Amino acid sequence: MQTALTANGSIHPRLCEETVRLLDKLRRSALIPFVMESNVNNATISVFSRLNVDDLKNESGGPFVCSRVRIFTTAALAAAASASVFNNISVKIVDNDRHQVLTKEPSLLPVLVSRRDNTWTLDRPHVIASEGSWDVAVQEEGVDGTTDIYVAFLGETVLGDMTAAEVRRAVGLGIYPGFRGRYVGWSMASFVAEALDGPCETEKGEMLRLALRLRVAQLSLKLSEAHVRPIVLEASADNLANGSLTDLPSAPLRNDSGQPLAITRAMACTVAARAAAAATSVFNNVSFEIVRSDEKKLTWRPVLAPCLFDIRNNTWLFERPMVVEPGGSVEARVFEEAVGATTDVHFSLHGLMVEGLSTSELQECISLGLFTTWERRRR
Repeated sequence: MQTALTANGSIHPRLCEETVRLLDKLRRSALIPFVMESNVNNATISVFSRLNVDDLKNESGGPFVCSRVRIFTTAALAAAASASVFNNISVKIVDNDRHQVLTKEPSLLPVLVSRRDNTWTLDRPHVIASEGSWDVAVQEEGVDGTTDIYVAFLGETVLGDMTAAEVRRAVGLGIYPGFRGRYVGWSMASFVAEALDGPCETEKGEMLRLALRLRVAQLSLKLSEAHVRPIVLEASADNLANGSLTDLPSAPLRNDSGQPLAITRAMACTVAARAAAAATSVFNNVSFEIVRSDEKKLTWRPVLAPCLFDIRNNTWLFERPMVVEPGGSVEARVFEEAVGATTDVHFSLHGLMVEGLSTSELQECISLGLFTTWERRRR
């Protein structure tokens, strides 16, 4: 195929067929938030230390679509508000999946991540395959080697029958639902609209195109008639036991609405004691382990709070809404890494209750980019 267009300007049938095939696979996939994190304690001065690759191996069950890298540095963990990264740490990141270097040379943190939120936000998602991994090396440039460095990869996993190559192809074609800050329904893209108008190259492709076109029309109509309202679920635990996991109560985080929920973000608040004082960034000594009631993990292992939550607003904004079925829940466990057992933790899930669609229909709408949210569209 030499061009994407035919002589009359329409999409080439072969490209149309590939677009329809990938859209149908996306429709049948679940896109679940996922985070991997590892760390080095007391980094050796002027020597590169490698993070444990087993911590950064994609064992989510599907291709991992990374959109952000969040890094936190500290001289010691303490029950204190998290702050910006140190200015004397360099990081080198390699995608082991395809031996691709993400940082050509070791990059000093202040020119790699934003000092507002310690985050490198990718302009285009980077995909690694199931069982793929990251190779991360860190170095302290000056001062004594007492710095602890935490590195997290945030994004989502594609659970279904799509391979990493197919996800990359969907990204390349512009049909993978946009991620944070670029969350626009693909139904507004003329390219996809033309692909649904066809024709495809083969009879099998044409049948799939017609079925998908009908399904999109059905879902769009249902979505337009659905009743949607905001919902917040919150659970807490007081005086965390130091050095052990504490389960947050599961009942407050259960969807007992009778309707599917589209969860858009998680938030956390950590305090030594509740008082009439201004809230601060999440403490840097608390880790979170989060899993759905269907045993799908959102964090591969416990993740330190400032690597999971934006320290400006204590928020973990999902790349797209996560569906929680009626009766389903999110299980959260918290771990105080250091200091006395006096920390109180509050954890909340924000989202939308959607009445008029089934759980599977809502997931289809999200996976196809039909279900958008105002927060992402206004960024």
